[in-house]
Amino acid sequence: TKAMTTEDLQEDSISKLRENILSSLSQDYLLSDLNTRMTLQDLLYKIKVEEEGCIKLRVKKFDGTMIAVEMLRRAKVGDLKKAIKQKVNKKLKSNLKEGISWKYIWKKYQLAHGQTVLSDDSREVASYEVVDGSELKFIARRMEKRQKKFKKRDENYTMTKMKIPC
Repeated sequence: TKAMTTEDLQEDSISKLRENILSSLSQDYLLSDLNTRMTLQDLLYKIKVEEEGCIKLRVKKFDGTMIAVEMLRRAKVGDLKKAIKQKVNKKLKSNLKEGISWKYIWKKYQLAHGQTVLSDDSREVASYEVVDGSELKFIARRMEKRQKKFKKRDENYTMTKMKIPC
């Protein structure tokens, strides 16, 4: 027989440890519903949800379909955007050859709760009076930047046309 290298022993040990953990998880009442293929990040998020609690939101897309998103109660708007991105990417992963340009989406659209726009990514979602079961929607961004650009251009134009005495 071939002598096992240190790497082989480590891989074997890790594999046995993984089997033992998965066996323990499947037998534990509280942990039996965990997906055995979840990442460490997913597991840490699940633990945080259990500790802090979470809210479930529905986000209405332009085509009328809804995206169900679950997030921590104290999550920020930026976290909500990430959760939407992950949810949509998971659903569309098998159907799309190319990914969605989320930079473009967030540049052209923003989230709103009723008439309130969730404009500040660093602000908590709850500060916009979003509660468990709330419905959010995508709305087109106003062209504020474009308006500022044209305003600045017009100001520069009028300044050059004005005759300033020396």
